[in-house]
Amino acid sequence: MKRPTSLSWLEMNWERPFEFKTVCDMVVHLSGLTGRKPFVWEVRITTNCIKFLLGFDLTDENKLKKLFSAHNNVQFSKPQNRRSKIVIASRIKIHQQHFSLKLDNIENMIRSFLAIHSTLKKDEEITLQLVIGKSRAPSPIPKHLPNLNSSWFQRLTSNIPPLSPESQKLMKEKLHYANFQTVIRLGIRTPEKARQITLHNQAMASLRIIESNGASFRFQKINPKEIDDVEMPWSPQTHLSAIELASLLMLPSGEADMPTFLSHPKTIIPPIAYKIPAKKYLRAFGKTLESTERPLHIPLQNALTHTQICAPTGAGKSVVMTNLALQDIEAGRSVVIIDGKQDTITQILERIPEKRKEDVVVLDPSSTRFVGINIFDLIHHGVSAELVTDMLLNIFEKIFPENFGIRSRDVLLAGISTLAKTPNANLAMLPTLLTNKTFRQQILKNIDDPLGLESFWNYYENLSEAERQQLIVPSLNKLRQLFNRPSLRAILGQSNPKFSLMEIFTSRKVVLINLNKGILGAESARLLGSIITASLHALTLKRAQISPEKRYPVLIYIDEFPAYISVAEDFEESLAMARSLGVGYI
Repeated sequence: MKRPTSLSWLEMNWERPFEFKTVCDMVVHLSGLTGRKPFVWEVRITTNCIKFLLGFDLTDENKLKKLFSAHNNVQFSKPQNRRSKIVIASRIKIHQQHFSLKLDNIENMIRSFLAIHSTLKKDEEITLQLVIGKSRAPSPIPKHLPNLNSSWFQRLTSNIPPLSPESQKLMKEKLHYANFQTVIRLGIRTPEKARQITLHNQAMASLRIIESNGASFRFQKINPKEIDDVEMPWSPQTHLSAIELASLLMLPSGEADMPTFLSHPKTIIPPIAYKIPAKKYLRAFGKTLESTERPLHIPLQNALTHTQICAPTGAGKSVVMTNLALQDIEAGRSVVIIDGKQDTITQILERIPEKRKEDVVVLDPSSTRFVGINIFDLIHHGVSAELVTDMLLNIFEKIFPENFGIRSRDVLLAGISTLAKTPNANLAMLPTLLTNKTFRQQILKNIDDPLGLESFWNYYENLSEAERQQLIVPSLNKLRQLFNRPSLRAILGQSNPKFSLMEIFTSRKVVLINLNKGILGAESARLLGSIITASLHALTLKRAQISPEKRYPVLIYIDEFPAYISVAEDFEESLAMARSLGVGYI
């Protein structure tokens, strides 16, 4: 066996699922890789981890990497820890190796061997080491197979018994595939002497699952240094067929759950080109599942093209959102978080950096100190009164789709348009405007629109009380469902709130909005959430008037976003425009 000058080590992670045939194809491919030196394959099993290590001569590194990667998505990484020292070791040989091992029970053997991890204690480890030498092409199968188990006397007297059909099948399977010179070693590490034999017997029992009527495993005690130092024998006495070698690699093939390798969620390895940026540019939301953990992150430029987090209930969508938001807050960016369950906001408030606490605004309906939102404030920042009116009408129509008729639209259009053109007005004034004549007359004094609003209100005042009630009852029924809640009135009923949504785009604010349905009610939460998202969209469009270099990033996080976005204006348009204006939706 050629000897490597020195061994380099890499840890391998195979992305599941993959079929056992993929492993076989890879080994067959390996048999054609000429000019390589022997390399080492180790399976190291501890109580909570199963590692696959590859030891090779540096001159063979690129060839081996390309070969493995050609058959599956394989990630190579430097081992995080040094290889542990073995306490007892055995060399495993195959008795009657001209017969094939039992090839129809490979999956059970692999499952059984990997399952040993559940029996290990804290400081225990099992190592299966394969030193894989040169290969030999498949042998031609003769018409009459010799009986290699015959005794010398039978051969001398030419009285060799014929092979049984099963023995012939096992020999043909062995000859059918390329063969590899191989050294198989089994190592045990445990401080308890009694456990050394127990673990050794467990491992051997798993391997014996693939013993056939002809081929069987034999073990011989050796010096543990043979595994620790990876000693290379001059003439290996074990020859494995490609499929036998593939089975002893112990790779968890198939889609079913394997010990420490779950079928769902599927383990996905980051692409080879995946790079980790400097800490100040890092937006990490989790860690990779490799043994050497690396942060998973979404670059800011990608976040500004928007992010959608999809997963089943309980999979951790809110955790990902929380982690990303905290990274953006730490970096000093403007952040808006709309949370329908309150948990995300609670976690962020507990972990917010000290340097950003002065930038935090919390809109919480359960608080006794309400932060107000006045949608008519948009008019002071260049959004037309007509656009604000259309936004609110669209929101009301989507919240009450079954009971929004011509009368309701006519009344709400006039009422909202009037308030939009009235200084210091707020949305909570709408029911009063429709029902209180004195208040209405005071508001209408400042309206100068004879062909539009004045025409409607003149018609409205000339109605009898019964006719007026018949006209406005459908609208009032909808408004009372919303504004009968004190918390919503307190939030939307402030004419000059201390906080303006425009500050998100001018002052790098951190705005946390709690839309807990248990406090606000489902429809009130949808109304408030829709007003906020529609307002943010309108203010985003105003950024077109600012030069690109002055548009600092704004990140808007919406948990359970369909509840609010479905009632806002065309969200596809919002996303398309926001991409070019430095606003990212998550």
